[in-house]
Amino acid sequence: MVNLTPTELERYRRQMTLPSFGELAQKRLKSATVLVTGVGGLGGTAALYLAVAGVGRLILVRGGDLRLDDMNRQILMTHDWVGKPRVFKAKETLQAINPDIEIEAIHDYINPDNVDSLVQRADMALDCAHNFTERNLLMKLVFAGVSQW
Repeated sequence: MVNLTPTELERYRRQMTLPSFGELAQKRLKSATVLVTGVGGLGGTAALYLAVAGVGRLILVRGGDLRLDDMNRQILMTHDWVGKPRVFKAKETLQAINPDIEIEAIHDYINPDNVDSLVQRADMALDCAHNFTERNLLMKLVFAGVSQW
C-alpha cells in the first residue's frame, strides 16, 4: 500500500473524516489508475473531480484540437488553447490543480488498435467519449470479458 505525504494528508484531510472512508480509502484512491476517454464537458468534469479527490494516476485519451465552439463546456480549457490538442491542456490544468497525481495524456481517439491496451492499464475506465464509435469499442471489450475488473 502506498503512503500519503504530509501534503496529501492535509489536502485530503476533510474527505478522510467522512464516515467509512478514512486514510485507508485515501491510500486506495492514490493507488488507483483511471482511464478517462474524452476530456470535454463530461470527461473534463470527471477528470477534475478524480484529480482533486486524489486518484493517483489518470490516463486521459482524446484526439483532436480544441475548437472555439467547444469552449462553452470545457472547464479545463482556456481561450488561448484553441487550435491545440485539448488533452495536453487538460493535463496541464489538472497538474496545476493537484501536482501530487500522475497524468498521462494521449492525443488519440479510442480505436481498435489501442482500446485493449488502454483498458488493461487501468483499474477503472470512464467512458466520456463524444461519439458512439469509441463508446461501442469500450463496451464490446468490457462485455466480452477481456477487462481485468
